[in-house]
Amino acid sequence: MHNNRIRMLCLAMLLAWLFTGCGENAAQETELWGKESEPDRTAAERKQETAEQTTEAAQWYVYVCGEVKRPGVYAVEHGARIYEAVEAAGGMTEEAAGERVNLAALLSDGQQVYIPNSTETAGGAEPGTAAADGLIDINSADAAQLQTLPGIGAARAEAIIAYREANGAFQSPEEIMKVSGIKEAAYNKIKDKIKTQG
Repeated sequence: MHNNRIRMLCLAMLLAWLFTGCGENAAQETELWGKESEPDRTAAERKQETAEQTTEAAQWYVYVCGEVKRPGVYAVEHGARIYEAVEAAGGMTEEAAGERVNLAALLSDGQQVYIPNSTETAGGAEPGTAAADGLIDINSADAAQLQTLPGIGAARAEAIIAYREANGAFQSPEEIMKVSGIKEAAYNKIKDKIKTQG
């Protein structure tokens, strides 16, 4: 009889321990798991945001206009060339004078790509001009032609024209570095694409 009481007492203590100790541990584990999962979820969200920002930063935006089927602003990858921007805009129209544009030239962020039409280029090109050798004559090119050069946007194109109107024709391609906003780094991007014939 005494042994039975001891057994019953031990069983009661075991049950009490199970219902109190284990229950508390389970609640604590659940609480800890909830706390640990939240930072993991936040880290995943941060990682996704970083990936999205990296993807956006890896793109340039260019304005394609003139004789293209869908003029507008398009996103291109770093290192893309003019022909890729033209393709993004639906390709050239039937009136386009695509031979006047160096489609293999590299693009730059914020560049305007202008495709002229055959009326603008009527009369053909003089020997040695862009249509013949692919180079832009910085002494005779208009703003639209200058903007086909890497890194030359509307403001820089106008600055080039203003400089030659004020100082006369460029004597060499290197002289373009005297134009405000065009330093050695910018010149290195265009030096193989320009000339001073006119």
